Formats: sequence, structure tokens, C-alpha cells
Amino acid sequence: MLQPTHRRLRRSLVALATSAALGCSSDETADSPASDVSAPGDARDGSDPADGNDGTDTIDSTDGSDATDGSDGSDGSDGSDGSDGSDGSDAAALLAIDETAKWTIAGLTDEVHVIRDDAGVPHIYAKNRPDLGRAVGFTLARDRFFFMDLQRRLGLGKVSALLGDVGLGSDMESRLTGSRYITGRLVAGLSPDAKAYFEGIAVGINAYIDAVKADKLEAPTEFQIVGPLLGATLPTDLMVPFALEDVMAMAAVLMIQTNFEGGDVGQDAKQRSLDTLFEGSLKSELRRKGFIADVWNDVRPFAPGSGSTAGFGTSGLPAGKPGAPNTPAAKDLESSPARRPIHAAMMDRLVQKLAERDARIGKDDIAAYGSNAWAAGKDATKDGSAIVCSDGHLPLSVPALMYRIGMDTSVFGGGDIQQVGAFLTPFPILGVGTNGSVAWGMVNPVVDITDWYREELELSATGEPAASKFQGEWK
Repeated sequence: MLQPTHRRLRRSLVALATSAALGCSSDETADSPASDVSAPGDARDGSDPADGNDGTDTIDSTDGSDATDGSDGSDGSDGSDGSDGSDGSDAAALLAIDETAKWTIAGLTDEVHVIRDDAGVPHIYAKNRPDLGRAVGFTLARDRFFFMDLQRRLGLGKVSALLGDVGLGSDMESRLTGSRYITGRLVAGLSPDAKAYFEGIAVGINAYIDAVKADKLEAPTEFQIVGPLLGATLPTDLMVPFALEDVMAMAAVLMIQTNFEGGDVGQDAKQRSLDTLFEGSLKSELRRKGFIADVWNDVRPFAPGSGSTAGFGTSGLPAGKPGAPNTPAAKDLESSPARRPIHAAMMDRLVQKLAERDARIGKDDIAAYGSNAWAAGKDATKDGSAIVCSDGHLPLSVPALMYRIGMDTSVFGGGDIQQVGAFLTPFPILGVGTNGSVAWGMVNPVVDITDWYREELELSATGEPAASKFQGEWK
């Protein structure tokens, strides 16, 4: 039986897995810049930053990838690392940087170079997209493997496989909210190019795991600490390989945690309370009807005409007090609408569970939970440069929630990828960045992805769900 301190640690790990700051742990520091080279045949572990100088990683035409220490870093403000490579000067400059390490990754078709800048931010140069994916996966895993592992487990409902019974509630929530289903939809919807890239990510992550198991790299410190508490003989016993599904499960977590909405349940609970509103108070019926007419049914914009933007087939709301088109009239809500009964205690439990979930992931409507973006044209800036800004209203964390990186296939391969920016958690797509010509930001669209159902279950003799009622039939 686990000691209480051990169970508290395991519960804290579950909390980390379900928090908004999922992509924030590094098994290595980025105090100084480093240079690694991924190439065949070198067993250097590259576990420490090189020597304080700017560094570059190179992956030769054989299998190989590189990654150095550092979890996040430079601002990626310019695209100087690989602008076009048309005259070979960029390639020559990169190749002139001293190599500090070489690594082997199965399946690479050509060499890949990984350069760490002064802040420890990796800039990865490959000749094609699949090779780029392999190097990105290896680099990400070296910096953030522990949280990548928790994030994919959360998306697949497999936290308990690592943390035991304290993760069971998290797994039940993930599976019952459709996280695995969303993951499957994401995998099925990938284009061939995107699939090749994300499969490369998984290959790179597994190359990191193999390097740790071969004692060429140090295991993540998190696994070194908690491994014995979780019954592992070695930290590597806890390091399970990644597949394409695991990579996309990290995206499913982002989608659910930023857009899963329990407001419908809370609204329903409030509406059910209308029948007993002001009960026991003076003139209770008059006050209740007045509240329904003047407060509950009063749906209008904060300012006249601000409810919708003109264009896209709309002309904006009128300046009066319109009310939403589908809002029931006051007389229709003098009592709550007739519906199939749901036990009040059941609804209360659900409302409480959703409130606990929101608190666990840092969602706070009062503190302006949301997302926004804006831009300033060149005429509005001092130096004539346009500015694009996005504010995701994300929590602060250590290490940072965003993971900064540069990716390029133009310098050595003549490809069309030339980007610097940041991933949101270790999911390897630039949410914020630039390609030198176009800059983009990322905000939460706050889309309605949550539907709620009243389900009737038929239990077996052992008390397990055996069937559910659909359109009057048990199936």
C-alpha cells in the first residue's frame, strides 16, 4: 500500500496532466547555447549544453538527428537562419558552426542540422518534411518528454496505466467526454503530407527513448524521481513508445481543454430553479414573473448594434431592445418548460463536477477566460512594420507553456518551409509564428463542441450497464 506522501505525489502528477500547462517540463536546462550534430556513429550523449557558443546540429545523409539541452528560448524574431539558401551562403554559414553531438534516427533520408541559439531555442534544418518531423520529435522529447507523455495519456485515457488508481477518475472523464473519439477523427482527417510529418514526430520521439535506454542520454528527471514510487526498477520502464495516435492525442487534449463547455448544464440548472424562485418571499409570484420577463428573457448586446458585425449576410442588431430571435417570450417561461424528469441531485452532482474540472484546468470566467487577437498596419507603427498580436489568456507556468522553435527545409532542400515561432504545448504545429512574409497568431475560437444527453441505462444482473434506451427501444 502506498504511503500517504506517495499518493499525494501521484495525485499531483494527475493534476499536472490535467492542468492547462501541459507542455511545460524539461529534463535539461537551457542556461547556455549549444550545438549538436545528428549523424551516424557518434555516441556522445549531448546531455549538457556545449560550451556557451552558438551551436548547430547536423544530421548526415544517414540516419541521425540532434537535439541539445533547452526547453524554450529565443524569440524567433527574424528568419535569418535559412532565408533562402539560393547562393549557398546560408548553408555554408551553418555548416561552419562546430558540431557538438551526433545522433542516429531510423528512417532519415538525408542529413538534418539542429542549431541552438543563445537562448537555447532549437532551429532545425532538414531537406524534406518527413525528416524535419523526425528531428523535431527527437528535439521535443529531449526537452519535454515527461509532459508529452502525460498529455498523450490524458488524451487516450491512459493516465492510470502510469499512475495507478489515482489516475482512474481522469481516464474515465477523458473517455466519457470522447477524447479517444476526437483523436481518431484527427488521425483519419490527416492529409498525406501531414501524416508523414506527424509519423516522423513519433519516430523522433522513439529515437530519444532508445537513446535513453542505451544510456546515451539521461532519462527525464521526473521519471528518475517518481519511478521508484510507481514501482519501476528503471526510469526507462515507464517510457512507452509513441505512435501516430499518441501524437494526435496531444491535439485532442488542447481541443477539449480550450473548448469543452459545461455552461449548458449550469444554465439548465438555473432554469429549473425558476419554478421556486423567491419562494417564501413577499409577493413571490409577482417577483418571479418580473425576474423572468426583465432578466431571464432579456437577451441583448452590451451596446446597441454590437450583437453582430455587419457583413457576412448580417447588418448588425438594431439599436433597441431586440431579444434573440429564438428566445421564448416571457409568458412561455412563467414556469420552467415541461421535460423528462432528471433527478435534481444528479444535476447538482454534475454541476459540482464541472466546477471542479474548471478549477483544475485553470478556467475562470470571472477572470476573463477567453482569447483575442489584433493587428496594427504599417501606417500605425513607428518603423512602418505591421504587427500581429494574439492573446490566448493562457496561464503562466514554469517552464513556459509555449515552446519556441525554428523549422526550415529551404536552405538545404529548397523546400517551402521556413518558419520561426512557438508551439502551444509540445504539439508540433506553430500556433504563433512567421515565415518571413506572413505572420500569424493563435486564439481560441470558443466553438460549441459539447452536446449533453439524458441517457437511460439498463443494468445487468451484476449491476453493469447492459443496454441504453434509444428512440423507445433498448439497444
